Amino acid sequence: MRKASYRKGLVFLLAGAFSLGPAFGQQIVMSAIDYPPYTIPAPSGGTVGGLASEIAVEAGRAAGIDVRVEIVPMARAGRYIAERKHQALLGLVDWVAAENLEPEAIDILNLGFVFYYKKSRFPAGLAYTALEELRPYRIGNIRGSSTVGILEGAGLTLQLYTDLAQAFRNLDADRVDAVVGGDLSGQLIIRQLFPEKLALFSNTREAFYARKVSIILRKEDAALITGFREGLRLIVKNGTYQAIVGKYCPPGTSPQELIPQEFINVSD
Repeated sequence: MRKASYRKGLVFLLAGAFSLGPAFGQQIVMSAIDYPPYTIPAPSGGTVGGLASEIAVEAGRAAGIDVRVEIVPMARAGRYIAERKHQALLGLVDWVAAENLEPEAIDILNLGFVFYYKKSRFPAGLAYTALEELRPYRIGNIRGSSTVGILEGAGLTLQLYTDLAQAFRNLDADRVDAVVGGDLSGQLIIRQLFPEKLALFSNTREAFYARKVSIILRKEDAALITGFREGLRLIVKNGTYQAIVGKYCPPGTSPQELIPQEFINVSD
């Protein structure tokens, strides 16, 4: 009788352990889109890199969660977590708005969307007080971006592309007047595509749309939520988080602009 009780107890103990999953080293898959420098597609046989990806992986590692980031099309990003094909999503909580899902968003970075332009097109700079003032111009943007609805609602003429590099090539060729991009992503792409033309481009300083890059989870996945929150706290406290941000911060941009206020001067 005692032996049977021991076996029964062991079964429940093991079942509980495996239900915790990540705490016991189980790997989870986190969806992301191709959006350098936040998420950078992996080279053949490699792992997904980038600012947001590294933060998510390190936060998971600090909490004993083995994170594998996988690049997916924008149209599937919200669907994969809603359908449980992946356990998490790295990006904007807006992406799951159309899904039958109650998400929990753990914010990790500030993200502001600005307009990039050629100085020859706007010698005095691209200035506006309301988006409607930009109606005379052709604006390049990414298909499926959270900003599309906002700009279309303001009556702007949009040219939509499948990737940001394509939009910037058309900006360089004067096929559009400006391009919407993240405050880091646009700078990075210009440096990569046109290193000899850096002085020819500029961007608006104030973001017309400000969001947070987040680790997005299903609310019922309480163990994962607790784990990522604790892991993020740990890497902020030990300086790993700040080191990652500093590595990806381009010249002229302060790391403080990218770090949510609650992570600044964390000491306990």
